[in-house]
Amino acid sequence: MNYGGVVAFAGHMIDHINRSAPRFPPAAEPAVRAKIRAAIHTLCPSAAISSAACGGDIIFAEEALRYGTSLYVILPFANRADFIQHSVAYAGAHWIERFHHVCDQATIAPYTVKPGCYRHDQDFEDNQRALIFFALGMAAAYNLRPVGLILCDVLQLGTQIGGTRSFLEMCRDLHIAYEMIDIAALR
Repeated sequence: MNYGGVVAFAGHMIDHINRSAPRFPPAAEPAVRAKIRAAIHTLCPSAAISSAACGGDIIFAEEALRYGTSLYVILPFANRADFIQHSVAYAGAHWIERFHHVCDQATIAPYTVKPGCYRHDQDFEDNQRALIFFALGMAAAYNLRPVGLILCDVLQLGTQIGGTRSFLEMCRDLHIAYEMIDIAALR
């Protein structure tokens, strides 16, 4: 479906090396990138919104930049070093470089939901909410349609607050159209 609207993204991070059941193994990155690229070309976004964790977020941001759309990055707290420590560094130095690249190339400097550092997982839940409501606000301001793009393994959404499951539930609760990329099919 072609939306031509505002696309907000949420997706799984690259697996930690000690993850027992693979969800987003590093080897799946090329297939995930191809699916995200295809989804962006189908959705034709006027604006793209995401966070910048290693994995789906950064890949989506890179592909949005490649497509040439406006990119808005929203981080859960202002201390970037702390965000990198929690959501990027474990996957390797190349992910840190990619994080800096998408933040530097975003249309404007990344928004932050809260000042300071990580306090608890609720910070990530609040960030998911910010992604959704930023997309809703931008869509309303420019008379565009908001849509969520979600990269997930439905069987491994987990119960932790602030993750991809939270974003999916918010899309459903707010009746926001969304497209899903099934990572299980790409492993």
